[in-house]
Amino acid sequence: MDTNNFENDGIYVRHAATEVDYSGGATIVVLGPGRSGTSLVANALEAAGVYMGVHDSPTAEDVKFAGAMENGREKELDGIIAERNLSHRLWGWKRPSTINHIEKFNGRLRAPLYICLFRDVMAISKRNEISIGRECVTSLRSATRSYLRLIDFIESNEGNCVLASFEKVNKDINLLLAAVGAQIGRDLTLNEKQLSAVYGKKGDYLKRSQLSSIK
Repeated sequence: MDTNNFENDGIYVRHAATEVDYSGGATIVVLGPGRSGTSLVANALEAAGVYMGVHDSPTAEDVKFAGAMENGREKELDGIIAERNLSHRLWGWKRPSTINHIEKFNGRLRAPLYICLFRDVMAISKRNEISIGRECVTSLRSATRSYLRLIDFIESNEGNCVLASFEKVNKDINLLLAAVGAQIGRDLTLNEKQLSAVYGKKGDYLKRSQLSSIK
């Protein structure tokens, strides 16, 4: 028996019903509840050469894009998408609230690829309690609801999805980057120096995501 077949890398690719052509570029959307590892993935994508918007925070969230999305500024959102399609072959964004607005992007994105991060919901909830003082059971319920919405989206979306266990990719982010790169036909894996820089941002992220640091 080949025991190599039993190895669990924590990654699963679900393809859309219609084949997605990535030859002209791709839009990479990082999905997952807050504290699920989306910041790590966004920083890794940025280090690999994917444009992730304008930001000055280790959370790697583009405030302009997020504001247009969350406040229903549809024309502004279309303008941002059009500009980025022109300027960047590979671009994307990360924002935990995206799952609540994802229907807005149906038909709007060039060759979408969705990275769907799954993390132990107890770990998410405990991190929320430590960082922002949110009651643990309330966070458990919120994270679970977010994951149910995410699963509904995965089953019905128009693009390919790369599902990943945060517990696995946190140990080696190149596992996820290799899977994403295989879908879009580009090597996204990072060298040791790049990996060190990406993982080095985690401490700054924890400090700046504390309740006392949030403006």
